[in-house]
Parts: sequence; structure tokens; C-alpha cells
Amino acid sequence: MDRRSAISGATERSESSPERVLPARAAANIGVHVLRLEELMKRKLPSAAFLLTAISIGLGAFGHGSQWSKHVLPTLTGVNAEMIKLLALIWYWVSGTMLVFGVLLIWMWWRLGRGDRNLLFIPWMIGIFYFIEGLYAARYLGSFFLLFVVQAVLLCASAWALSGLAVTPTQSQATR
Repeated sequence: MDRRSAISGATERSESSPERVLPARAAANIGVHVLRLEELMKRKLPSAAFLLTAISIGLGAFGHGSQWSKHVLPTLTGVNAEMIKLLALIWYWVSGTMLVFGVLLIWMWWRLGRGDRNLLFIPWMIGIFYFIEGLYAARYLGSFFLLFVVQAVLLCASAWALSGLAVTPTQSQATR
């Protein structure tokens, strides 16, 4: 059977044959689905990287908060009680900020999946902040803080990749 007869829907096989040829409309739909699958695969890796980075930033808040009583407070012997309260307030405020960043980024991931590119400044600002603070902390406090640099690079790179792939709502409605 030649290609023209396959596209036009003609078939030499019986209807019960498992290898029957698809009509032209079905063949065209397969092409559209392959195109959509290809676009989906281009989005999948950056989307997963963005989401996992957002989750790691949010969960980092709990790791950060737990360090106060385990590692920081025991080292503050002899420090004024009011100063300890202030340091605890700042410590837990930073933990809360990390949690808010994580939740904000997860919300941003959800919005980006629906085609909203207007809020991309959010992951870029958080990424730049994490990058600068990560480098500074790694230099003065230790290499553990390079984790913040890695998170920043993953966040900014995946946001950049998704920014070019994001579909505006009018485009997504046109393809339906």
C-alpha cells in the first residue's frame, strides 16, 4: 500500500485486521499529538528541576530552624538573655523566609505551567539572592553553603528554560 492510499483512508486489509490503516484525519491527529509530546518533553526536565529546587528551598526552612537548638543555642553560653531572644527571632525569621520562598516558587511553578510568564522575576530574584548569599557564606563560613549557589543556578536556569517554552493562554486555546 502506498502512502497516498494510507493517508486517504483506503485500505487493502480487512476491518478486523490489527494492521489497518488510519484515516487521514486520524493520521493528522497523530502528527499533532507527536508534536505536543515533543513540546511536553522539552518542558518536563526544566519543570521538574524548577519544582524540585522550589521544594528543596522550602524544606530547607525546617533544616535551618532545627539547627538553632542543636548547634547555635549551646554555643551562646554567657550571652545576655535579651540578645539570645533577638538572635532566635532572627534565626526563625530566616527559616520562615525560606519556607515562604519555597511556597512562592511552588505557586510560581504552578502558574508557569498554565502559561503565565509575567511572574518570572520572582524565581530570578530569589535565585540571585541565593547565589550572592551562597557565595558570601561559602567564602566565610564553609563549603556547605555552596548548596545555595547550586539551588540558585538550578532555579535560574530552569526558570530561563521555562520562560521560552511558556505558552500564553491565547496560544494554548488556539491549539485545542
